[in-house]
Amino acid sequence: MDSKELVRFESAFSPHPGELVCEYLDHRGWSQSDLARRARLTPKTISEICNQSIAIRADSALELEKVFQRPAHLWLNLQRQYDEAVARK
Repeated sequence: MDSKELVRFESAFSPHPGELVCEYLDHRGWSQSDLARRARLTPKTISEICNQSIAIRADSALELEKVFQRPAHLWLNLQRQYDEAVARK
C-alpha cells in the first residue's frame, strides 16, 4: 500500500446515542420524566434525545454523566460517530 493512501474505517453500525439512553432507562426501570428530573433537563429534551431528533450537546452530556456515571466524552463521542456516519451516507 502506498503511504499516501488514506485508510478509512467505517463502522457498520453507529447508533444515535439516544438509543443507549433509552436502554439505560429500560435497565433501571425509569421513565423519561424520571431521567429529566434527575438530570435537570426538560422532559422535552429527554424525549427528543430518545426519539433521536436532537443531538446530545455538551451540557446534556455533563448531566447524563452525573446520572448514569458514564463520562460526558462517551456521550459526545457517540454523537460524533453518529453524525459522521449520517454525513457519509
